[in-house]
Amino acid sequence: MKTRNIASCLGVLSACLAISSPAVAEDNCSGYSIEVGKAIVNISDDPTLPMHLASAQCAPTGASSNKCTYKDKDGDGWTTASEWTGIGLEGKWRFVSGTGKHAKSTGDHGWFKRARTMFPPRGDAVLITAWGGYCTLVAEKE
Repeated sequence: MKTRNIASCLGVLSACLAISSPAVAEDNCSGYSIEVGKAIVNISDDPTLPMHLASAQCAPTGASSNKCTYKDKDGDGWTTASEWTGIGLEGKWRFVSGTGKHAKSTGDHGWFKRARTMFPPRGDAVLITAWGGYCTLVAEKE
């Protein structure tokens, strides 16, 4: 069911791409995340980056914070910590730890902002979030 919800959101993503992202001058990575329940899939603006189509499982760490552990297509992983500001529609993320090629990504950090929330007739709400920031894997790739 959740896989079907995520797949159906990919069709809606084109409408979300028209929403402007609050890009910052030092951003070198950006994209969108689609979240259904505790499962997340990243869609990077650059499909050649490791975070493109990376999946994550998230767990709350406080009233306005969580940690998400991502896996890329090669099986390497990384964990980010996020904190929401205001009414929970935007905030900041930072790299916590990683394995494999992500182990050296110690300075990674950025922003996120909820772009759209959809409520299907059945199942979990679908949250689409714009994100960006500084990603060392991108800097090494250039």
